Amino acid sequence: MRIFSLMLTLFLTVSVFTQSAVKTDSVINDLAFEKQIIPNLETCIQSALTNSPLLKANDQQIEKLLEEIKIKKKSWLDYVQIDANSRYGLFNQLTLSETTGGTDVAVQQAKEQFNYFAGLTIKLPLSYFVSNKNEQKILKISIKESELKKEDLKNEISKLVVVEYFKLKNYYDMLDAQQNNLQTTQIDYLKAKKDIQNGMLGMTEFASISTSYTKAVEAFTKTKNDYYTQFYILKILTGSNLQQKAL
Repeated sequence: MRIFSLMLTLFLTVSVFTQSAVKTDSVINDLAFEKQIIPNLETCIQSALTNSPLLKANDQQIEKLLEEIKIKKKSWLDYVQIDANSRYGLFNQLTLSETTGGTDVAVQQAKEQFNYFAGLTIKLPLSYFVSNKNEQKILKISIKESELKKEDLKNEISKLVVVEYFKLKNYYDMLDAQQNNLQTTQIDYLKAKKDIQNGMLGMTEFASISTSYTKAVEAFTKTKNDYYTQFYILKILTGSNLQQKAL
């Protein structure tokens, strides 16, 4: 029975070593985290405002209203009529002469002539001046509303960038601290692994060190994933490539 218990303990120890060795090797890649230089907050806000689809759409709406005002200002041309005609051919020339007995009409020789006529007519209803002025006023009010809406959108986008930016900064700082902690616990774990092989460390102590190392790995991995998630959220929000390698 004692021999069986010894063999079982040896098997469990070897099993723990094997699993831990595999886990340690897989974590080495997780430690390969390349720090990035995060642009300053003002740069991120400006980039988000420049690339925002909502603000671009708002600018297009204002441009559309300005064009409508231009059309209204020239709408009086719709009431302008131009008439013109021309004729070409032989035209008789008549002469009138008064005599004692009455008026004589004589036809002179016909001549080839080109006659033309052109006329300009403007017919504006009295209601045009009032209605057109009111319509332009309504369009100008719409432009003012769009401009105020744009400022409101800029404030909302700026506030959103601030929130997401400091989330990223928080994960960045946490990741830096947890990476240091993971490296420390990994050193302790590797040392404990050699010590238990040499009989210098008991299973209880080794299990405690191994647990601390596992928790450090899990915390680092979670924070790293949160960091990259937040990084790409801010990248989408700003519409720019935020990734810059640290010097």
